[in-house]
Amino acid sequence: MDAELESFKSNVRIIDVAINQFGYVVDTNDSCKSSVVLRSGADKLVVMKHKTLGYDTYFSRDESDRGSVIDFVKFRVPCNDARMIPVRQLLREYAPGSKKQAVRKISTQEIQAMAPVVVEKDLEGIAEYLNSIPDYTGTYLTETRGLDQSIIERFSVGLGMYGNAIFPHITNDNEYCGYEYKNKPKCGDKKSVTGFSEGGHKGFFVGCPDESDIVKKIVVTEAGIDALSYYQLKPEPHTLYISTAGTQLSELQKSQLMEILYNYPNATLVLAMDNDEFKDGVFIPFDQRPGEIMAKLVTRLAHLGMKIVRDTPILKDWNADLLAKRDQA
Repeated sequence: MDAELESFKSNVRIIDVAINQFGYVVDTNDSCKSSVVLRSGADKLVVMKHKTLGYDTYFSRDESDRGSVIDFVKFRVPCNDARMIPVRQLLREYAPGSKKQAVRKISTQEIQAMAPVVVEKDLEGIAEYLNSIPDYTGTYLTETRGLDQSIIERFSVGLGMYGNAIFPHITNDNEYCGYEYKNKPKCGDKKSVTGFSEGGHKGFFVGCPDESDIVKKIVVTEAGIDALSYYQLKPEPHTLYISTAGTQLSELQKSQLMEILYNYPNATLVLAMDNDEFKDGVFIPFDQRPGEIMAKLVTRLAHLGMKIVRDTPILKDWNADLLAKRDQA
């Protein structure tokens, strides 16, 4: 790659070329602080600044349509020339010093205005709280949920007030944004205490128990306890475990998950959602089950060619399977 092409990567933004040259528009519903989603008809792109490379990159559901601004143009402009003359000619119009008046640079302020504003009541307070609580040493996860203490210690589970198990949620920038909490039922109640923190928003509870830099498998579950239960039932190295805290993914979570899957294109995606065969004793048709609806959604977020496996628990969820195995021992 010669100096001119390298310069294009650093000095020409994908969003300027996409909007001006190819008619893309910003999807304000899916965009967030760290990434901008562009659409043109059925085509959907996610554009973000690569943390390591330092320049704009993009990806789409087509695994061959991703990369730098040069890849973006090559995919859309006929170019059989090894020197990429058509690509160079187009990008020169957007390079610093170009005199072409028809090119309008999209300002950072405009991009920020296009993206939805996330109402963050007290993220600093959430971060302060999560940094202050000790690691989990309660009895709910071990006695009631059947999780080994050694397993709990491999994940970032905190101990909150009243013995609550705290599952911190982070953004892709590794910033705290909220947390799941779980505990035994209150006196007189049958259902366990469960909820999500006020004052923030859902990201993902993420764990990689062997702390490996190599990720060969990504397991997506509905809850933090399910992530730990799955690991205890099926421990595998080089695996990233993700809890979404529910089956309804926000637009921020969708963009965040697409970015994670993009970063590990060779990993196998495991859809480990619940087995919602019945609700209150009433049979639910397969395509109407929340776990299956979520599995389809996550599948659509993955890039083409990614290996995807649907792994369904035998009982309601992975913790129910874990408890059944414990009782049979």
